[in-house]
Amino acid sequence: MKNVFFKYLLEFLVIFLGILLSFYIDGRVKLNAETENKNQLLVQLSEVISEDLKQLQIIDSTLFSVEESLSYLIDDLLSKSKASSKELALNHLNVGGRMSLSFFPNSGIYKQILSDGAMKLIDAKELRSTISLIYEHNSKRSQAVNRSLDDFNELFNGYFYPYVQTRTANEKSKTIYADTKLVYHSISPDYYKATSAFGYYYGASNLVSNYRSLLDVFKEEYKNVLQLIQIELNQP
Repeated sequence: MKNVFFKYLLEFLVIFLGILLSFYIDGRVKLNAETENKNQLLVQLSEVISEDLKQLQIIDSTLFSVEESLSYLIDDLLSKSKASSKELALNHLNVGGRMSLSFFPNSGIYKQILSDGAMKLIDAKELRSTISLIYEHNSKRSQAVNRSLDDFNELFNGYFYPYVQTRTANEKSKTIYADTKLVYHSISPDYYKATSAFGYYYGASNLVSNYRSLLDVFKEEYKNVLQLIQIELNQP
């Protein structure tokens, strides 16, 4: 009787351990698959960030030229010797047409990381927090600044329309922002009497400068994320 009891007990333990082992193996297989998916998503995120950095550089260099034009226009207002009408028109066109260029992070892979539950599998807390900072907090800040620039740009162009009028033609460009050629311009004799001109130029300069500072934050955090991703992918 005792032998029969131990026989059934042994069979039960074998079956029970077999079930536990099966659950363990299934769990490991699932975890390995999820980890592999997480790593693939991080590789894709690195590629997206690298492209975003290129776009950031284009936008930042364009906004730098806008700042240069604004400095030129402000100096011209304050100077006794005035700029030629063409130079004034070219710099004004550069400001009015480009000051509200916006950067929107490509968040597709980030959203997939969230939907796949891959974020919780990232070992480095700093990497998780920095990714969230870029695509949540900083993106919202960027959207707010973009709206402010768009609204101000509309007011800017509306105010100066009676004083500065231009017509342009697009030239071939390899960048996403086509270059323009000035084909006609007219500067009103009352341009230098426009009482709010300095305020609009100075306000535009501040907005563009602040936005460029935010873009610098994006660039530094993007570079940091790229380094952290490589560390994550190279760990055993």
